[in-house]
Parts: sequence; structure tokens; C-alpha cells
Amino acid sequence: MRYFLSFLLLVAIVYFGFLFFFDYSIESPNYEVVQDLGSNVEVRQYEDYYQAYVSYEDGRHENQAFRKLFNFISGENSVSDSGDSESLDMTAPVKLDMTAPVKLDMAAPVKDYDFNGMAFVLPSDFDPSIIPNDSKVEIQKVEGQKLAVIRYSGFMGSRKMKEKYSQLVEILESNNISYEDGAIYAAYNGPYTLPFLRRNEVWIQIK
Repeated sequence: MRYFLSFLLLVAIVYFGFLFFFDYSIESPNYEVVQDLGSNVEVRQYEDYYQAYVSYEDGRHENQAFRKLFNFISGENSVSDSGDSESLDMTAPVKLDMTAPVKLDMAAPVKDYDFNGMAFVLPSDFDPSIIPNDSKVEIQKVEGQKLAVIRYSGFMGSRKMKEKYSQLVEILESNNISYEDGAIYAAYNGPYTLPFLRRNEVWIQIK
């Protein structure tokens, strides 16, 4: 029994060490919390950052978009004027439109939120002269913006996304905060992270 408990302890240490290295040490965009609205809701002011983006018509193309983006950061790119390729660090979050994985009538065609696709946030030292080999991958500069964000754990799913979107909108309206239509879903963790340890967010742009 003592050896079994020791084994379980070792497994736990390795697992949480893995999570720390691959999840919590990953870079994410810089922001400042402007207002804490309670119920895991914040208003944040984000700095500029770059992202790699792939569009798709509906959630059935989610896996294909992820693969294209992963291939890009893994070296399927070229540096302008040199032809060399470069591997990029994985960053967080992976951003999904509210239409993934099941198409929902939530997103509106407004700037920064007419996603209909997936984006990887790129490292802060990203060199925009790095060009994707795949023409479907687009490099975008996201200008600094103010976002209302609700954070939650668990699995990604259309029902939970819709629930959290509605909850965020209700809190914004109760605080008389004007916002743009549409939202973005942001996932921060890898597939091996236990559901209760996952960091998921819904973002809505503040007017």
C-alpha cells in the first residue's frame, strides 16, 4: 500500500509538473485589468499583438484550421528575403469564434469579431517578416482593445459557451457598459489538462 501511494504521488508530481510547463508557462497577450465586475468577469485593456488566423465556414473545419496553424508555428513558414524557416513558440490562448464547434447565431460581422475561424496568438517578439507557406494562414495585427472577459473551467462546448456569453452580457448590461455584438472564445490549455483545471474565456469588445 505504501508503495502504491508513493507511485500515485509520483504520478501526480509528474502530471502537475507537465501542466505547469506546458500550460502555465505559455506566453499570452499582455493586458491590464481595468475593472473587476465579480463573478469571474473583468474588463481588460489589451496591448497590441500578432496572431495567425485561418477562416472556415463552420465548426466542421476546426481540426483542419488547428493543423494549419500548428504547422505554421512548427516551421511551415519562410522569412522574407531569406527563404529560411523558423519555429515559433506556442502561446495562449487559441481563439475560436463563437461558431465553433457548433455554428451558433451569436457572431455578428463587426470588426475584430467576424471570426468564423481560429487564431493562434503569436509570441510578443514575433517578426512580421515571417510568412506562412500555406496561403490559408493569415498574419494579423490586433490593435490594443478593451475587452470584457468571463473566465470559467471545464470542457469547451456550444452549450457552455452560449451560457457564459449570456451571463457576460447580463453582467455588462447590469453595469450599464456598452459593448459590441459578437464574441470570441479563448482556450488556454492543452487536451491533457483536467477539466476543472482548464482556463476558458469568452471575450466581448467594449465600445
